[in-house]
Amino acid sequence: MSVRVGFIGCGSIGSVHTQAAQMCSDLGEVVGGSDINNEQRNSFTAKTSAPAFSDALEMLNTTKPDAVVISTPPNVRYAMIKECINRRIAILCEKPLALNFAEAKKIVALAKPFKKVCATGFCHRFNAAVCTMKDMLQNGDLGEPIEFINFFVGPASWLADTWRTDISISGGGNFYDNGVHSVDLFSYLFGKIKSSSGMARYMWPGRGEDSGFMMIVSESGVVGQITTSWVYPYNASTIEIVGTKGAVRFSYDAIDELKICNDSGSWKTIKINEDRRFVNQMRAFLQAVNGQPQEQLATFEDGMEAIGIVEQVCKNKINVNKN
Repeated sequence: MSVRVGFIGCGSIGSVHTQAAQMCSDLGEVVGGSDINNEQRNSFTAKTSAPAFSDALEMLNTTKPDAVVISTPPNVRYAMIKECINRRIAILCEKPLALNFAEAKKIVALAKPFKKVCATGFCHRFNAAVCTMKDMLQNGDLGEPIEFINFFVGPASWLADTWRTDISISGGGNFYDNGVHSVDLFSYLFGKIKSSSGMARYMWPGRGEDSGFMMIVSESGVVGQITTSWVYPYNASTIEIVGTKGAVRFSYDAIDELKICNDSGSWKTIKINEDRRFVNQMRAFLQAVNGQPQEQLATFEDGMEAIGIVEQVCKNKINVNKN
């Protein structure tokens, strides 16, 4: 069947999900959206020809979607998820899944008896580079994996004055927003996490963390080093895996390339498919709604586990606020 998809939250990331759904018209149709911002509503309707509402419940009542994509700030995600579960609507919710770990646990409990798809939006799983890395690990191309190194950093200190660092709305700051991606990538590639430790850096009075630093270990013994920041002077979004027989390195600055090192230390660059991670994630979601299991799709449990680990790191504070 063609899945009727509604969108709760039509801002920057919501519009990316909307465009992804439009590119999956063989699987679903955009039937409506909701946003408290009039400009975002007008933009949604202009791009989709579907109605947009200021109230999410009105959108659900009027358009009666089979599935929804939730891209609101974290502080209202629990209420929206609960409403959709009560209406038996499948859900793809942006990360982080909830405002905090306690709310995430409540969401997972609500969804446990629910027979519809409940997915967390960890889009990096669907990046062509990550897919290739996972295949290389499964094929033994790198030997035994040793280390995972991940940077999501860049100059974005302007976010200090936005809702993204208002803990009552966002749940945290940079590490809460980006670190959950890193934690999920690690567990997706290497399996269950055995232990983690780290620190979060705080420089903005009364706001969320500007940076996060983590060491993480899988049950199989792979060690991960994760750094995320909004105050680095340069941009770096990189993923590297080192094994006993080689290594593989990816940078979002070269989105269609993957660098591979063999066991003699020689590097080569290969071309990979273009980055269509949001489209690929949407296709997987819509296929799952239609009853086709999608192991690549992150669950609510995955979203909860990532929040739990990040939340613990953020309790270990480096306070550099001079005020």
